[in-house]
Amino acid sequence: MLVLGEAVNAETLPSPPCLLCLTTVFAGRSDPAYLYEVLGEAVKAGATTLNITDTVGYCLPHEFLVRLVLCCCHMACTAMRLLLWKYLEV
Repeated sequence: MLVLGEAVNAETLPSPPCLLCLTTVFAGRSDPAYLYEVLGEAVKAGATTLNITDTVGYCLPHEFLVRLVLCCCHMACTAMRLLLWKYLEV
């Protein structure tokens, strides 16, 4: 959980107006549930770009494609929850 805390803290640091980016380096061998949690928290903290990479080549291309599709599905749900929360907050 240390990495998750550091990712969220880094995303919420004051900065000049710019896009915030989170890069997952070993997404191919990360636990999917933890990957989704880190990505979701980064989005909640204001990340505008998520780089999901398999820099060590752990997955075969078709395996990593499945992982990317699942990440996109999960992030779509996270984005919908954020939009709904912002709508209900008003």
